[in-house]
Amino acid sequence: MLVFRLYIPLPRSFLPGREFGLTSLLKSISRPVGTTAIFTCLAQGEPTPQITWLKNGQILEPTDHIKLKNNNSSLTISGISQGDEAIYQCIAENSAGSTQASARLTVLWADGLPGPPQKVKATTVSATTIQVSWSEPLQDTKEIIGYVLHIRRVTDPVKMEYQEAVSKNTFQQLVTDLEPSTNYSFYIKAYTSRGASRASDVMVVSTLGEVPATPSPSSGRTNLQSTFLPFISLTSFSCSLKSH
Repeated sequence: MLVFRLYIPLPRSFLPGREFGLTSLLKSISRPVGTTAIFTCLAQGEPTPQITWLKNGQILEPTDHIKLKNNNSSLTISGISQGDEAIYQCIAENSAGSTQASARLTVLWADGLPGPPQKVKATTVSATTIQVSWSEPLQDTKEIIGYVLHIRRVTDPVKMEYQEAVSKNTFQQLVTDLEPSTNYSFYIKAYTSRGASRASDVMVVSTLGEVPATPSPSSGRTNLQSTFLPFISLTSFSCSLKSH
C-alpha cells in the first residue's frame, strides 16, 4: 500500500514542535463493477485540518453509494459502476496551509454482466407524470432480475437522485408525483445477482405546466341578500351627556 506523508511548516504564531501532516493511504486500484472501493486519508495538525474530497477536480458529493465517514477521512464507494471511474483527491487544509494526495479508481467490467438498457424514451404525460420506456440490453440478458429507474430533478445535486425498481419483464414505468414545469433526468440500469449493468443514455424531459382551474358557473355572479326590516316610528328620542 502506498503511503503519502506530506508536511507543511506552521506559521511562527503556532507552538513549537507542532506540524501539519497528511497520511494518505491512497492507492490507485482496480475494482470490478458492483464491488466496493475504500480510500483513507488521515490528517494531523493544529488546528485540526478539514478534509475535502474531489472527483476529477470537482467537489465530491455524497450519494446513496458514496459515503464519507470518520470526519471525511474515509471514502467508501459501494456498488461501483462505470461512472465511478475517476481520479480521487484528498485535500487537507487548516490555517497552517494545505496538502493533497490522489489516486485513480479503474472500474473493471465483469464478464457476463448485461449491457446498458436500450432505446430509452421519456414522454411527458401531464404536469405531474412522465412515462419512461426502454428495451432490454443487447447482450447477456439471461441473468437479469430487474431494472432500476434513476430519477432526479435537473437542478438538484446528484445526492438527491432517487430510484424506482421494477421487474425484469417491465419495460415502461409511469413516474408520478412530479412538480409542474420542471426538468427531470432519467436513466436505467439492469441488475443481476452479480452486479449492475452500465447506465443507459440519460434522458431529460420537462413536465407540463399547470392548467388554471376552470371557474364555476356561479363564480362570476354576485349573490345579493336582502333583509326586510319593519318600519319603526320613533315618537321621542333623548340623549344625555355627563361630564366627569
